[in-house]
Amino acid sequence: MQDLEQILDGQDLSLVWRRDGLSGFPVGQRERTDAYRRMASFKSGALFRLLGHLVLENRSMDDETLTHIAPQGLLGGRLRNRELNYPIILALNVPGGEKVERALEFPMSRNIRRAMGVIQSSKISSL
Repeated sequence: MQDLEQILDGQDLSLVWRRDGLSGFPVGQRERTDAYRRMASFKSGALFRLLGHLVLENRSMDDETLTHIAPQGLLGGRLRNRELNYPIILALNVPGGEKVERALEFPMSRNIRRAMGVIQSSKISSL
């Protein structure tokens, strides 16, 4: 039951940040990273823990079940939907991070292209 509660808590944080934009998100670099990691642990981590419990409980898992696990959306789609993920959080804290903020506030194609340049830069991949 605790895993389900954590999934809901993580989903709630994600939806609040999506609704409120950066105004509802911590300002400091450390706080941003910690807040995102906490949400991801709640949302995704608890989901995998729950899955692990279910697999251990049943001791079997169909191959068909694995086909229903879809890959995450594209980074540009995340920006367009004002969703946060780890590369976006990191990009907020590097030079050019204001482009990412602008894309989250105003998700127009031009702003998203500029933000993607920051997110895909070597500054992010070296973190």
